[in-house]
Amino acid sequence: MGPFYGPVKKGANRFYFHELCAIWSPNVYLIENNKLTGIASEIKRVNKLKCSYCSIRGAATKCFIDKCDNNYHVLCAKSVGCYFNNQKYILFCPDHINSKENQYYVKPKINCETASNFSDCVCQVCQSGLDEDKLLECDKCKTWMHTYCNEPQILDPPDSIEFICFNCVNISS
Repeated sequence: MGPFYGPVKKGANRFYFHELCAIWSPNVYLIENNKLTGIASEIKRVNKLKCSYCSIRGAATKCFIDKCDNNYHVLCAKSVGCYFNNQKYILFCPDHINSKENQYYVKPKINCETASNFSDCVCQVCQSGLDEDKLLECDKCKTWMHTYCNEPQILDPPDSIEFICFNCVNISS
């Protein structure tokens, strides 16, 4: 889930949050000086929402379709097969993956071996560059993914492996 941040103070309340949850929350924005805004109000909103997958409160992500009531925890959204648009930080639930509002995009490809900054290499699922030793490059689409973000997870990757991410496997199926 990435680093755990906080406390964010709002009145007498103190809130903590996961980096990944904040990034995928629809009302949290990055402003100047790389600061996140909207955290406290988003935490209050999220605490009222139950996840459409596990039924536990705290579902930060929402299907991009306005009329859809599906909310998820980030990892539950991954488990249920939501489509993550990593450029716009929006997702589509399984019911709306093929909707006309879902405009697929191709994320710029970055080769970590030639990138000027290794932090440019991020997982296409969680958008984190953390755990760089767990990042694998898909041999088809050339995007990067953590071994634990792939479905199914790759628990013990060999030194040389042909890796095809779950998105490419699903496209060719």
